[in-house]
Amino acid sequence: MVVAVGMMMVVGVVAVVRIQEEMVVIMMIEVEVVVVVLIDEMGVVLMMIKVVVVVVVVVMIVLVLLTEVVLAMIVMTVVMFVVVVMVVMMVVMILVVVILAVQSAAAAAAVVIVVVVVVVVVVVVVVVVVVVVVIIIIIVVVKVVVLVVVVVVVEVVVLAAAAAVIVDVVELVIVLAAAAAVVVVVVVVVVVAAAAVVEEAAATAAAVYGGHLSSSTCNYTKRK
Repeated sequence: MVVAVGMMMVVGVVAVVRIQEEMVVIMMIEVEVVVVVLIDEMGVVLMMIKVVVVVVVVVMIVLVLLTEVVLAMIVMTVVMFVVVVMVVMMVVMILVVVILAVQSAAAAAAVVIVVVVVVVVVVVVVVVVVVVVVIIIIIVVVKVVVLVVVVVVVEVVVLAAAAAVIVDVVELVIVLAAAAAVVVVVVVVVVVAAAAVVEEAAATAAAVYGGHLSSSTCNYTKRK
């Protein structure tokens, strides 16, 4: 009887554990589905964040471009103003020299020298303006490229790391929850089985002790 009860209890424990395992698996699948949905929704949120970041970057780039263009225009305006002032001064000097040249031959040579100097100065100023503009354009292009590369790389790395961390944390939580559920089920099953064994043993002992008392009473009655 005790062996039969023990075997039945073992079979029951195995069956309950198997059923609980199936339930845990089903729960894990459901949780994984929910997690996948959450990750998809998080992906949508991340994509929205990406779009916002890209828009902000584009706005920043446009502002940088406008700023650099404004600076370039200011520099060019100042340089051209200086050039105009220098040209006017040179023209005045040329006129003065021409006036003086009418009176002497040496003044004619001075006119030639002044004209050459004016041409050289104008050429130098134009070259300087062109060089400044080219440098500004190079700075703008490099700055835009660096901004785009840095933002894109940082965005991809950060979002990928965040997604990986989210997935790892979710998987760890699922595994821990499943392990805790299995432990709880095993403890409950062991407690129930132990209680059943104790109850069965108590019932058997009571039955045996009751039978012994009844037989002793019968023997005592026969003696009388």
